[in-house]
Amino acid sequence: MKNNTTDMSDNEDITKIDLLKAGIDMHADKYVIVCQEDNRSMKAAQRFSPERFFHWIEQQLERSERIVTFYEAGCFGYVTHRRLAQMGVNNLVVRPRDWDEYGQKVKTDARDARKLCGCLERYLAGNSRALTVVRVPTVEQERERSLSRLSATRWKRSENAFKMWR
Repeated sequence: MKNNTTDMSDNEDITKIDLLKAGIDMHADKYVIVCQEDNRSMKAAQRFSPERFFHWIEQQLERSERIVTFYEAGCFGYVTHRRLAQMGVNNLVVRPRDWDEYGQKVKTDARDARKLCGCLERYLAGNSRALTVVRVPTVEQERERSLSRLSATRWKRSENAFKMWR
């Protein structure tokens, strides 16, 4: 892919990236990402607080024609997806999977993020089996689902409490 060069007003040249791909391994207090600019090698894993991550994305939007990110569906819902979409990022939410293919029982966020980014690269190259993209519900659908799950959890707890007192 061809890189575009943009002239800045102070005569600095900045090389624009055609496509920035990033796999995000999300946690409550940090996001671990591995990114790849165009078809270059993947960069080393980077760790960000959630807010710092969005600041980093803003910086990347200035230097990239297109950004594609993704993360695994989970307990954090779809807030990150919606925020990235509002920023102009093409984000995918995918079905979670076990990245420990060989049963090594070693979990590292950097390794997971690297595998995520590799899968994204294959998916964008046309391998539809590299990722299983999930449908992102509307805010209302997500709210209803959360209420339904909360109600089910309360019912199960009350049922268990009743069994204890029998």
